[in-house]
Amino acid sequence: KEIAKQCIAEYETDSALMECVWIDDAAAELLGKDKSGNPLNLNSLKELSDAAAKSLGKHKGDGLNLDSLTELSDAAAASLGKHKGGGWLSLNGLRSLTVAAAKSLAKYSGECLSLEDLDDLSDDAAQALSKIEGRMLLILNHLPKSAAEILRDALEPTPVVQEEEVIDTSVLTAELAEQFAARTYSSSLYEYTSIEDE
Repeated sequence: KEIAKQCIAEYETDSALMECVWIDDAAAELLGKDKSGNPLNLNSLKELSDAAAKSLGKHKGDGLNLDSLTELSDAAAASLGKHKGGGWLSLNGLRSLTVAAAKSLAKYSGECLSLEDLDDLSDDAAQALSKIEGRMLLILNHLPKSAAEILRDALEPTPVVQEEEVIDTSVLTAELAEQFAARTYSSSLYEYTSIEDE
């Protein structure tokens, strides 16, 4: 709670808050009342109570980042889906979503809902998630084929679903760099261990 007070006063979210692996309900309530407009970077949190999620869902800042969460209750998803601060709602650690959670997160009205690690999604959950009106960051190649097809068919041609080509190499060649630069979808370079001079 004291760290939460300090971060609101000094906006030290990139240091103190990002190191927190657990948050109590009182601290979450304080952060939820923050009126600075700044995003909350809580990317080290490993778990989130329903009460804490309800408080964070009331946060008015420009984004909410919770990338280390691997599980999210339906109640917590309902609260986070109501986040009105704008910016990104980033939940890149989640591997699966229930239908109820998908319905709730599809109501997110900020700039973008990010679910990059999602790889276990039922067809019903995919159908629910496809109702989102804003942007969404997904890697379709990670999803079950039927779920990926539902999302692709429902959301194309709008640029809300991201696809990733799997490249089996650890060397970033000039050819691959050109392909990366030309892409309009999400990709990353962190897996490469060496790079050619060209």
